[in-house]
Amino acid sequence: MAWGLLALVLVAFFAPVLFRGYVVHAHDNRLEVGLPDEPASPHRSSHLFQDQSTMFVPELAEHRRDDGRAGWISTWFPHAGLGRPTWHHFGIGRAFLVDHVLSFLVDDPYVAYSALAIAALAAAAVFTLLFLRALGLDPIAALAGALALSAGTFHAGWPTFLMLNWGFAGTFAALWSVELLLVRSTPLRWVGLVLALHLLLLGAYPQQVAFHAWIAGAYVLFRTTTAP
Repeated sequence: MAWGLLALVLVAFFAPVLFRGYVVHAHDNRLEVGLPDEPASPHRSSHLFQDQSTMFVPELAEHRRDDGRAGWISTWFPHAGLGRPTWHHFGIGRAFLVDHVLSFLVDDPYVAYSALAIAALAAAAVFTLLFLRALGLDPIAALAGALALSAGTFHAGWPTFLMLNWGFAGTFAALWSVELLLVRSTPLRWVGLVLALHLLLLGAYPQQVAFHAWIAGAYVLFRTTTAP
């Protein structure tokens, strides 16, 4: 039942994107193209989150650009000053496995960013539920924790900043993997831990990686020294 309820909440939460053709974007572009203001739109809009439009989406578009280059991965972003190396963190780019798979399915950077935003929140919810269930929590209690990470105030307020939600997804995926390994060590479970760390290291904000590493590291040390 917990999994069904989680799926229903996520589908309802992202219904405008999934069923109405909307994209996850912080604001419209009226200011950018010099159009006059209009009466208040029913859609929330804020330039406080303009990093998405000025940095993240352009970066994603560069990763999607097909200019005949031979390499599979972009290495140079030519649209900032004299240019700079292309980002391969923050959950953007083909070095990040989730976006690498998505790059074969979606070319439009706005649609791709929206898909990544949904994936980040959904992954945070799924791995939290798995981790809490591995600890033996009641399914409804585990569901409450999972929903707090997918539809809660903090995480629901940052879908335009992928790295914050990927940080929680990667952390709880790693903690769940550790719990599984404490029960029985198998090669597949070690691969799962590596993939979880990939989500964290290439998906999350660098300061968040350090912050979560201290907390998760202390938890793992405690579990490995007290587990029967």
